[in-house]
Amino acid sequence: MKDNSLVSTSTITWKDIEKAQNKIMVHYVARYKAISIMLFPNEDSYKKRIARYSREWYENKSELLKSVENSYKLYYELSKEERTNIEEE
Repeated sequence: MKDNSLVSTSTITWKDIEKAQNKIMVHYVARYKAISIMLFPNEDSYKKRIARYSREWYENKSELLKSVENSYKLYYELSKEERTNIEEE
């Protein structure tokens, strides 16, 4: 195997793999935190969005509505937690 800027000929260890996985996870956690804050900057926006979905879009689809509500609740909780962390800094 040739040595280029992306791949080296050295042996890849489990530590290297673990570091790469951690780097990916940190990136995606930060991404989800940013998305959650964008979706729900405050409690009022969360309540409005849930009310609109239950009234207009998923009115006759209770199972789907429940899934959306659960998903958005997780995003809202993450947003709330992240906003608290930002305010403390």
